Amino acid sequence: MSILRCARDVANLWVILFVSVATTLYFRASRETERVKGVLREEIRLLEEEIREAVATRESLLFRLAGEGDPEWTALVLKEKLGVVEEGETKVLFLRKTPCGLR
Repeated sequence: MSILRCARDVANLWVILFVSVATTLYFRASRETERVKGVLREEIRLLEEEIREAVATRESLLFRLAGEGDPEWTALVLKEKLGVVEEGETKVLFLRKTPCGLR
């Protein structure tokens, strides 16, 4: 009778050990899953920001492309980007001083 009882106790110990190991593995996997979710959320946030910037750039480029044939638009771009002035206009430059006082 004592051998059967000893065998039952050993079987119970194995069950307890198995449940303990399974629980530990579950909680480790759960923590790792949460960590990966956090990394993926950050990646999604960065990609959404990149998408917003790309859409803004696209809209700006489409707006430029739409006005490309317009002479007023061309004159505006020449003034803004290249600093071209029309006849009779005065061009004013504001120079920034460098820390050494040199230009």
